[in-house]
Amino acid sequence: MEFSYKLFISVLLLLLPIASLSSHNSSSVYQLVCNKNFTNNNNILQVNIKNTVSNLAAQIYNNNTYAISSFGVGYDTIYGLIQCRGDASNESCSSCVANAVNQIQTLCPSSSESRVWYPFCFLRYDNYKFFGQADSSYTRVWPSALTATAHSETFNAAVGLVLDATMGSAVGKDVKIGLVLTYEVNYNRTVYGIAQCTRDLDDAGCSYCLEKALEAMSNDCKNHLGCHLISNCCMFRYEIYDVFVEAESPNPSHAVSALVSTGYLN
Repeated sequence: MEFSYKLFISVLLLLLPIASLSSHNSSSVYQLVCNKNFTNNNNILQVNIKNTVSNLAAQIYNNNTYAISSFGVGYDTIYGLIQCRGDASNESCSSCVANAVNQIQTLCPSSSESRVWYPFCFLRYDNYKFFGQADSSYTRVWPSALTATAHSETFNAAVGLVLDATMGSAVGKDVKIGLVLTYEVNYNRTVYGIAQCTRDLDDAGCSYCLEKALEAMSNDCKNHLGCHLISNCCMFRYEIYDVFVEAESPNPSHAVSALVSTGYLN
């Protein structure tokens, strides 16, 4: 996205950890995918799936926010990954994981490849070792129904700045999450951005996934007042309402100085 460097904006790169999100609803399913169906008499696969998912959930209930696991031998091995959003509280994370496990076991009982996305967590398992692979083969984008009608160019520029800064904030962190907000003068509103990669990716893989996400959002989200993208190994979202809890009050002068030094503003 092209950025207008003459916009008078302020951006705050928020650092983790941040406050609890327990007041948000974590029970709504964004997307569920069930593939590679097998016959119900394949008890080995069913046992390996159950053991993998159960082990992932147990790790989360032990106050982790990310886990990988695998069970089985050879072609019957099941590999699983589960991750909560980096800004979710332990309570929100555990609740989300419980819903995800129940949903995937109920609706994908005979699938050796399944994925479920919730607002605060992501659960995936497959019969091949996908850990560390920047896989953007599956992507879904949901633009907001509301669009910017006046000052759309400056609004899009503010969104572009948020998304680019959010991606830069996510890459390089162990938790692979970036949180950014910007104030857009013409619309007199704040734009919030959040991005996160699965933590099995290295920085190059995370950057690749988010760059692909940016390409898709540039095409599908232009002029929309909000947009949400999910893929196999990263998520990207911006809204004109608060989608995260701020760690501290914004410091506009500090944020603008930081952006000048990194080349975002002239």
